[in-house]
Amino acid sequence: MRRLWFSACLLSSLVTRAQAIPASGPTPASFVPAGYQVLRRGQVTGDLNGDGRPDMALALTSVAEDRESWGKHPLPPRLLLVLWGTAAGYRLAAQSRQALLHRDASFNGDPYDGLAIKRGVLVVAYDVGGSWGRSTTAKFRYRHGDFCLIGETDVYGSHHADCDNLPYPPRYTYRDVNFVTGDYEIIETSEACRLLVHKRGRQPVRPLRKLSEYKPAK
Repeated sequence: MRRLWFSACLLSSLVTRAQAIPASGPTPASFVPAGYQVLRRGQVTGDLNGDGRPDMALALTSVAEDRESWGKHPLPPRLLLVLWGTAAGYRLAAQSRQALLHRDASFNGDPYDGLAIKRGVLVVAYDVGGSWGRSTTAKFRYRHGDFCLIGETDVYGSHHADCDNLPYPPRYTYRDVNFVTGDYEIIETSEACRLLVHKRGRQPVRPLRKLSEYKPAK
């Protein structure tokens, strides 16, 4: 019981310290809380607000993820931070505590697959691997004073099979949505390599989800 109490207190301490992200700092390292580290492919630079100055996005994970002793205890959240570049260093522009999945969200390795900044858009990639794997790409743009989800691509299919008659694998599902315009594309194939669905359309446009509200499917 005492060990469980100590573990709970230690977890609470780490989570509390994770809240203390400064509003500004001279370097990206200034925004990494105690007990956290940058994920692989977790630091990217690019202009996200069109002011010509390089901004930055950071994907952070708790060092507790590397400790087997945590067992079944809930882990501190991974953090996604967006930093504005300034003349004095950086300023916190946005953050999320649920946009990045933990490595235990997949049975086939860490589902986090990296960050990118492309033409002013922050791209977050996930890959839940395996012989039948799913990958998701979420795209965020700075709009109306916040980062919003403007697009999402979800792909499911075999990593080890091909169709002779189609440019897609069997039992393949592709869904791409532009949430700004409502445009979408859907492709589905059967296990026997028959093209079941290939259509484009436009869905109703709804209010965009903020980065802080976004949570990827596992």
